[in-house]
Amino acid sequence: MPIRPLKDIVQDAGLRTITLMKLDIEGMEHSVLDTYFRDVSPMLYPRYLILERPVCREAQHALEHLLIASSLYRISGRTRANVLMSRNPS
Repeated sequence: MPIRPLKDIVQDAGLRTITLMKLDIEGMEHSVLDTYFRDVSPMLYPRYLILERPVCREAQHALEHLLIASSLYRISGRTRANVLMSRNPS
C-alpha cells in the first residue's frame, strides 16, 4: 500500500474542516500528527481525535506532549483500546 502524508489526503479530499479523525496506524500516530500539525492551518485540526492507546510508554509520552502539554487537546474519554481527545478552544 502506498504511503501518503496525511496533509495530502486531507487536501485531496477538499476538506475545509474536520470534525472527527480516527487514526490506527500502529504506533506512528505521533510522527504523523506532529508533521500534520506543522504543515496545515489550524482550521484543519480535527475537533475530535480517536487514537489507539500506545503500548510503548515512550510513544504515549510523545503523544501526550504533542497533544496535551501543548494545550491543543484534552482527553475526553477512554476505552480499553482507544482514547478520545477533544480540541481545546483557541
